[in-house]
Amino acid sequence: MTRTFLPLGAVLAVTLALPAVADDAQLAASVGVEPGVYTTSELIQLSNALADDDAITVNHILRDGRETVSTQNSVTNQGDQQLAAFLGVNAADYTTAELTAMYIDAVD
Repeated sequence: MTRTFLPLGAVLAVTLALPAVADDAQLAASVGVEPGVYTTSELIQLSNALADDDAITVNHILRDGRETVSTQNSVTNQGDQQLAAFLGVNAADYTTAELTAMYIDAVD
């Protein structure tokens, strides 16, 4: 009798990939939320928080949702203002990186 073995990497890839979608849906159902709304990480955090009776974390995930990080400058510096003046834009509307990229495009 001859046995055929799959490479370990192939076995692991199939094993890990197939149940991912089902696991997210099952995990969402187990914590009482709608599937597809939360990331796997958020579902795991929510599951752990529920198990630990951590109401603060549960409320943060369910009520606050995902955090939004602003990429806009809250304060502009003199360099930003000079770049913006050259470009004819408002420095407060762009990050330093965006102003720099716009400047490079303009002078190229």
